[in-house]
Amino acid sequence: MSDKQYVRAFIAIELPPSIRRSLWDIERTLQSRPSRSIKWVPEGNIHLTLKFLGDVPVSQTPDITAAMDRVACKVQPVHLHVTGLGAFPGRARPRVIWAGLGGDTETLATMAAGIDVALLELGFSRETRPFTPHLTLARVRPEAPASEISTMGEALASTRIPEGLAFIADGVTLMKSVLSPEGASYSRLATASFGS
Repeated sequence: MSDKQYVRAFIAIELPPSIRRSLWDIERTLQSRPSRSIKWVPEGNIHLTLKFLGDVPVSQTPDITAAMDRVACKVQPVHLHVTGLGAFPGRARPRVIWAGLGGDTETLATMAAGIDVALLELGFSRETRPFTPHLTLARVRPEAPASEISTMGEALASTRIPEGLAFIADGVTLMKSVLSPEGASYSRLATASFGS
């Protein structure tokens, strides 16, 4: 076993506080249908994941940051807006509940692919699934009763996203994730601004 220090990390776009607050309000609306089988994402943790890295050596974070910088400097700020609610694999059997994103998603996908390629030389694997920009709001436990799954599917279909949830993404962040029985807590390790 190596004596290297590791950090659980991912690359994300952080959201403005007003957008996180609005999404949290939507979560609370959905939570009005009580369930012990659904783990809701706290307001401060809602973000757009570009790439999950897993446990990486602390000594490698400067190289990851440099790779982020190389990609971010070629991208202009991205205009995005929250579109609607959905679930993976689908509303009939939700496992991950999310809010979708619209706007300049092609640039977002190109940037995510660029980060993927830039990290290849650092030993990270390519993503196997296509990039689908979304904001995770909750995860449904596999043992959730069918009645709760059905109720949540109906709630997703009937809950509307307020208009005007738009924002400009102007950079990416390397985030640290610390897991505990209470849930994950996130903190910034480094940021890379777009177009700089």
